[in-house]
Amino acid sequence: MSMRSPCFEDTFDLLAEYIVRRPRRGPFPLESAFTWSILLNAQSANSIRGDMLEIGVEFGTSAFLLLDALHKKEHLTLVDLIKTREWIAGCSGPYSDRTNFTFLEGNSHKLDPNLLPTGCRWIHVDGGHLYDHVLKDLQLTAHRLSDDGILVLDDFFEIRWPDVTTAFVDFMRNEPALQPFLLVNRKVYCVRSAETAATYRHLFEGFVRENANRIGTVKAWDKVAFLGRELLVAKMDLSEDIMALEKPQQDQGSR
Repeated sequence: MSMRSPCFEDTFDLLAEYIVRRPRRGPFPLESAFTWSILLNAQSANSIRGDMLEIGVEFGTSAFLLLDALHKKEHLTLVDLIKTREWIAGCSGPYSDRTNFTFLEGNSHKLDPNLLPTGCRWIHVDGGHLYDHVLKDLQLTAHRLSDDGILVLDDFFEIRWPDVTTAFVDFMRNEPALQPFLLVNRKVYCVRSAETAATYRHLFEGFVRENANRIGTVKAWDKVAFLGRELLVAKMDLSEDIMALEKPQQDQGSR
């Protein structure tokens, strides 16, 4: 299996559009947003299509990037206990033109599973961070990925939320339905097969190396063995051009 590398300009444009339109900065660091832009644009460049799913929306800072990455006929399903004021403001403001999403209010473990999409090309699990919550969300979502889809788990190896890591490791041992291939900024990225994991890992590593002069500096870059799988661990010190995308929002917020 092989995939065509995404275009840097298209990746940068997706990130820039999202930063300009999003209502607030929120708990979604630029390094993560850039990583998502690379992988989402890689899917677009290789005609990988499918619906998306996010469990745990809060301010919508990651969900709005998914809305920007959606293609025609694709749909985003969002699950959270409530709609925050920030999410409502974004939907009624800069994202009022987007209608291809459904927001399900409630506990993900108590929702009718039939309401959730299957064959997803992107799933983000960022709901409850206690052991049972994480385990149940993984059990609920892992088999909803398409063959080329990516599942992202938040706060992996985050010292404040050890249950996330423990639940993920236990899930992998008891039901190895996921293949992790990348860890950036406390988010672990997974796919369904070892072949697909190797493809995405190679694509991400190649993209960063080929565009190093425009991306910035990779402070840590290593491949580690994790539960018998190869995991690429990266830490990017982003360039001034990329960091500058957030400056207008920071300047506006300081007034």
